[in-house]
Amino acid sequence: MEKLIITETKDSPFVQFDTKTNIFSISGVCHPENVTKFYDPIIDWIEGYKVELKETKSTKPIQLSLFFKYINSASYKYLLTFLQLVEGFTHMGVPVEVIWYYEPEDVDMKEAGVELFDFSGVKLPYTCKVKVD
Repeated sequence: MEKLIITETKDSPFVQFDTKTNIFSISGVCHPENVTKFYDPIIDWIEGYKVELKETKSTKPIQLSLFFKYINSASYKYLLTFLQLVEGFTHMGVPVEVIWYYEPEDVDMKEAGVELFDFSGVKLPYTCKVKVD
């Protein structure tokens, strides 16, 4: 399966999901004008990758890196759906680790990451880390 790359804009983050390394990352500002239009290709890609992994029976671990400078509430809701889909990989025997990055002074974004996992019901191992350039 080809990697997924979505170019960053002033309103939407850079997305790169690489099947060779199994490193998936989303980073930047996330308040796209049309949240559904932005997230639908990501969700479709994840569902397609699940089908591929079922066929190949690969259990290579996935690392998901998330770094938002800003995320609006509509995107946050889609992120919950996205994480629930990603959690599905673990039911297939594929380990997933999530790293939620935040800027050193951005305590609110750190708390947003903690709350995302604590209140979402998503059972993925995660860490919150300061983003170092």
